[in-house]
Amino acid sequence: MHTSYDPTEDLGGGMRALEASAGTGKTFAITSNVLRLVVEGTDDGSALEMERLLLVTFTRAATAELEDRVRRRLVEGQRALAQAAMQGEKWASDDAVLTRIVAHARSTGFDEAQRRVEEALRTVDQATVTTIHGFCHQVLRQAAVHTDADPAVQIDTDDDRLVRAVVDDWMVRFTHDADVDLVELLDQLKLNRAGLHAIGRVVA
Repeated sequence: MHTSYDPTEDLGGGMRALEASAGTGKTFAITSNVLRLVVEGTDDGSALEMERLLLVTFTRAATAELEDRVRRRLVEGQRALAQAAMQGEKWASDDAVLTRIVAHARSTGFDEAQRRVEEALRTVDQATVTTIHGFCHQVLRQAAVHTDADPAVQIDTDDDRLVRAVVDDWMVRFTHDADVDLVELLDQLKLNRAGLHAIGRVVA
């Protein structure tokens, strides 16, 4: 069942999937959920501990951005709680998530909410924010005995080398017995080895 995403809805338990196109706010949703789990608590009401947080993304650049965005969102929550505690009912925000955590703090106590966010900021470096291949490598290393894997195994992350290998393999298979005119046409369209390699690097 697909429903529109509401960043203030009950977090509940279990598993959920968030599907969205590029630039539609997935990172905001993730970081907002982290902030809410810190302030409002997990299933048993306890604050989310950063050492239990696992965020997996595609590239190293995206990993660095996600780490920064999590930290910044926690800082925004810390600032909102401090201001709301001082201003009382005068405090207001256009940010629905910040409004939600402030409302929660009003009912449970600002001191505890602020303590939770401060602890999360202090230990945020303990969170695991990694790439897909980095996570796979970590699991293989930690579960080497159960998976019968070599604990010293290294995952190949050289995208450029892999792209060249795929392009070379395709060129051999497709052009080996191809008509000369077709090969010349591909060359004119810049769909030769160099052109396909350039396309492959963008896709990878």
